[in-house]
Amino acid sequence: MRLITVALALLASLAASSVHADLYGFVDEQGQVHLANHQLDERYQLYQKSMPAGTERNNALDDATTPGLGATLSSDNRPPDVSRRDGLKTVAAPGYNPRLAAQYKRLIDQTAHEFKLDANLLHSIVTVESGYNPQATSP
Repeated sequence: MRLITVALALLASLAASSVHADLYGFVDEQGQVHLANHQLDERYQLYQKSMPAGTERNNALDDATTPGLGATLSSDNRPPDVSRRDGLKTVAAPGYNPRLAAQYKRLIDQTAHEFKLDANLLHSIVTVESGYNPQATSP
């Protein structure tokens, strides 16, 4: 819960604006994710195309819960260990738990409305950062 509260407070302090941009990215040999709003070189592949202006989102969690560069879903909701070439351990993003997401939906939606933020953005960040797990900690 503390991690979610901190994430929401941080986001609330940022100025909200409606930005639409394509998202390109790749994962390098060390497991590091690289993202950009345009293709910087041949390694960057289109990950998400921005929606045309005026298009509404139908589901707040569509992008956040789709496996890809930003999220790794697991059926047991535990982040898997990933070994890097240099021998150091890193952890993939937490899995998505619909039951936990439902518990925090109203709070996140209210916070987004109060601070004039996009609720989809807040749900995406919480999904990727903690999987709605109030006990989640950064490695």
